Amino acid sequence: MAALSAKMIGYILYAIGIIGGVEGAAKRGTEGIAISVVALAVIIIASYLLDKK
Repeated sequence: MAALSAKMIGYILYAIGIIGGVEGAAKRGTEGIAISVVALAVIIIASYLLDKK
């Protein structure tokens, strides 16, 4: 079984971030805000991994 590359991990994290952002937007109050902030951080990390050469 091949090891996951940084690009593959980036795509996986990007998908998780998008799903988390949608979930955070669906909830109201501080819980939704917290989920959205974490999702944004995950998307930023994923973008870094995808841009890394």
